[in-house]
Amino acid sequence: MQEWKETFGELKEQYVRRSSERLGKIVEMVSILIEKPGDIDTVKQLTRHFHWLAGSGTMYGYPAVSMLGSEGESHCEQVIRGTLPQADVDRLKALLHELSFQFSEQDAPPDTVTLGTGAPPEQKRTENDILIVGEDLNDLQTMARLVEAEGYPVRTARSMSTAVNEIQAELPIGVIIEIPLPDGDCYEMVEQIRSMNGGDEPAIIILSKRTGFLDKVRSIHCGADSHFEKPIDTKAMLRRLRYLLDKHKKEVVKILSVEDDPDQAAFIRAFLESAGYQVRTVTDPKHFESALSQFQPDLVLLDAMLPGVTGYELARFIRQDERYATLPVLFLTTQGHLEARIESARAGGDDHLVKPVPPALL
Repeated sequence: MQEWKETFGELKEQYVRRSSERLGKIVEMVSILIEKPGDIDTVKQLTRHFHWLAGSGTMYGYPAVSMLGSEGESHCEQVIRGTLPQADVDRLKALLHELSFQFSEQDAPPDTVTLGTGAPPEQKRTENDILIVGEDLNDLQTMARLVEAEGYPVRTARSMSTAVNEIQAELPIGVIIEIPLPDGDCYEMVEQIRSMNGGDEPAIIILSKRTGFLDKVRSIHCGADSHFEKPIDTKAMLRRLRYLLDKHKKEVVKILSVEDDPDQAAFIRAFLESAGYQVRTVTDPKHFESALSQFQPDLVLLDAMLPGVTGYELARFIRQDERYATLPVLFLTTQGHLEARIESARAGGDDHLVKPVPPALL
């Protein structure tokens, strides 16, 4: 978390500096429109600058900048579509004044963003730690030696209460439980593990003296991955443990982000990488095809408004190739109206998020 805060602070400094430069360009364009309020080429350029501000403001702690940018973008689009005969220069000057004020305030927004949604933090985990729970000391020591011989560090507990404390202190990647236990229902403990944040990941194996069919059903029902009857076939149990641990290993998810605004591109990449994803950024759509082929992403994030091409056109390009027929495509756009959502779906998008996107949702 501290590393992300430092990265965010550096990105924010760059954002404020670039935004000041961007405001200078907006001043130049508004000056042109004072003389030629119907100059569509200038209005189109102005639209892109407002679009960038609309998408990036909230990311960096300036929600008012996003709101003002969205208002400016909407006004320019109405001029381009012909809904308005020409740009309202007075309105644009007022927006420019408000934007300048946002970046010149003495009480700047804090260098933080909301990263969570109120959920409890995930339990700490070591790389390959197994917790073995059982009342019989000899059985416990024997099982610990077998698991350690497989290369896994081991912790042990001789009661359910001790096991629960161990799990709450540090979530293991695997739990082996010999039942019955002296102080509680092991099935209840398994349910408790599964209800924890991240508790769906540990491999859980129950070793039982009980041979009834309903006992096996109860083991699976509570969330255990396997149920072995005593006397244990240790080779089969260890094979099952290795299989479950390999199954639970997560490959790093690769995300291809297509965003031409450098501030938004940098934020998206840094934030997603801090969450454990591998991210490649494309700022020029001309390089999209080669990046898609070389990177082989698990997910594509597309800005709808790009230079020379739209995100919708890139999505259609993706869907024309059968190799990417099921590749998830997510649109990030300042356009939240129904027509934009319909266009996203028609182009082959799987979802449509409206900028500014809250970091926790991203």
